[in-house]
Amino acid sequence: PFESRELFARVSAALRIKALQDELRARNAELETVTRTDALTGIYNRRHLEERLQGVLSSARRHHEPAAVLMIDVDHFKSINDSLGHAGGDAVLREVAERLRHRVRLEDVVGRWGGEEFLVLSAIADADAAAVLAERLRAAIADEPFEIEGAGRIRVTVSIGCAAGAGDAEALLRQADAALYEAKAQGRNRFIVAGASPALRDC
Repeated sequence: PFESRELFARVSAALRIKALQDELRARNAELETVTRTDALTGIYNRRHLEERLQGVLSSARRHHEPAAVLMIDVDHFKSINDSLGHAGGDAVLREVAERLRHRVRLEDVVGRWGGEEFLVLSAIADADAAAVLAERLRAAIADEPFEIEGAGRIRVTVSIGCAAGAGDAEALLRQADAALYEAKAQGRNRFIVAGASPALRDC
């Protein structure tokens, strides 16, 4: 039988090991969050979006359904940044991210693609569903002015390029980017769905 001192020592050692293991798990979880999260907005970063896109497309192929990519760009962001300063521009980006995050489905993925550009990945979504989502996101930004500290209420709009499919990720991103470019060329504050019928392409 163990002496009481030896038993106490073993229990203490086991508790210390358990505490160290818990701390290691917590730090690993924190590190994982940092590596996949955009520091400014708190949503996913580009690296994580690229990884998730592959998963979304794999799932779409398994279910024989398309997935949608929505590329979203803040209109005239350089002017916003110039007039409000970097702090004001950052506040606008954080608010855009927050509004996007609250207007998508739980299974959709929202992230910052870079600069003033955001990306939404929507699983099992065809061109019609992409158009519905794009209009909801466009309205979420445009319909309610932004309250920016030191600047008051300002109006912000976005342009959105959408593409739906289940093939190559790079091809889908190129289609969404081309649709975004077209949306901006046609006046901004609108969305365009790549390859859709005329009724859906330009809204």
